[in-house]
Amino acid sequence: MEERMMLLKQKLEADEQLVEKLMQQETSEDVQALLKENGVDLTIEEVNEIREVLLKLMDRMSEGELSEEDLAEVTGGIGVLAAVGIGMAIYSLLGAGGLATTIATRWRW
Repeated sequence: MEERMMLLKQKLEADEQLVEKLMQQETSEDVQALLKENGVDLTIEEVNEIREVLLKLMDRMSEGELSEEDLAEVTGGIGVLAAVGIGMAIYSLLGAGGLATTIATRWRW
């Protein structure tokens, strides 16, 4: 899993349009299909883990800057540090305002 998550992180960092497409998907299954088209084969559970991390990151970011403790809490002991990296890659590409707007207005999965 970690290897596939890292591959996804690299692809997202290299392709801002993929981030936009990812955030426009309606369901976890749509996300899974989009990622598979782009060479990353994740399970629905892994897609949902990324979603949960994004939601937690957004919640923490709304409270201010993220600390090391915040990042540790976001991972929740589920061993998806790479998912946090994916969340941070999305955040850095969209920016705080862009991510908040995307989540508030059109994020479905």
